[in-house]
Amino acid sequence: MSHAGGRVTAHFEPERSQAVKLDETGVSLHSLPADRASRDPLDDADVQRVIELARRCEELFGSPHDVEWTFRGDELLLLQSRPTTTGDVDSGDDQRAWNLSLRPSFDSLGD
Repeated sequence: MSHAGGRVTAHFEPERSQAVKLDETGVSLHSLPADRASRDPLDDADVQRVIELARRCEELFGSPHDVEWTFRGDELLLLQSRPTTTGDVDSGDDQRAWNLSLRPSFDSLGD
């Protein structure tokens, strides 16, 4: 998903059948019910909240930031914010399009 001025400009359908849940030993995978697996994990209002969080980080630090976040119930939590590291746009070394094309998977989280 990407945005321009707070508007979603791209969206990828979720491909998920399992969820990571906290348990007594740490975390484990659990099957998602079909109705949850086929629906977007965030509704439009939550997407806007995440966009606003990213904007506030950019304003606070004065540059684009890579923002990690999560929801705990209805509460949006900022986990980490760090400067976006991309090449120089004018030199042709800009990696933003490539970075935006990446789609994380559960397997990559273990790595």
